[in-house]
Amino acid sequence: MQESIYEILLQLPLFQGLGRNELTDIVSKVKMDFRKYEHDKTVIKADTPCTELVFLIRGELIAERETPNHSLTFSEKLPAPAVIGIENIFGISQHHTRTYKTNSDVQMLFIAKSYLIQNMLPYEVCRFNFLNLLSASLQRQNKLLWDFPESDLVRRFTQILKNNLLKPSGEKHIKGKMVDWAEYMKVTRLAVSNMLNQLEQQKLIVLERKQITVPAMQDLVQYANEQNGIG
Repeated sequence: MQESIYEILLQLPLFQGLGRNELTDIVSKVKMDFRKYEHDKTVIKADTPCTELVFLIRGELIAERETPNHSLTFSEKLPAPAVIGIENIFGISQHHTRTYKTNSDVQMLFIAKSYLIQNMLPYEVCRFNFLNLLSASLQRQNKLLWDFPESDLVRRFTQILKNNLLKPSGEKHIKGKMVDWAEYMKVTRLAVSNMLNQLEQQKLIVLERKQITVPAMQDLVQYANEQNGIG
């Protein structure tokens, strides 16, 4: 690696604010499992145990999430740097909720849960960074709980996307049949078709066979809010 291990670690949110002596001590105690993957490889599968904290250091991943009945699949790009699994490494269900595939050649760092607990969280800076990352994830999920199902289909469609995606901006892809969308949204297939065609006319989505592309999620969210008089 061209960069030193210290330069790499300081780019990651869990290590920001640590001094060189503290980093040196952590590196001497913690097994830093650096891995490289080529393009188009699956690195983490949904529903597998989350036993490691994972960092994307270089490159870009595709994060995919399926509905419980596997009828719809939501996918988005996840560029480096990024943390994976922080909300799943503790708690009742310690399993990954998404599948992650490489969208380029990538470099990743895996740190076992045991090292995290014994050798990293004792450092106050690491502990606060970890809690901040975890709190940000929980607060986002808590906010989504207040997004009740809307009678307006555009708003409801947008809420479903926000509930199943990591970031409310950027390009998104959703695979699924129109009938599956109708069932998921609890409306008729015709109502879904009309709503999606309306959004395509506004150039907010692109309809393809069994797939919807959202070029810019933030534009769709803004349009849905404006249509309902929300600033």
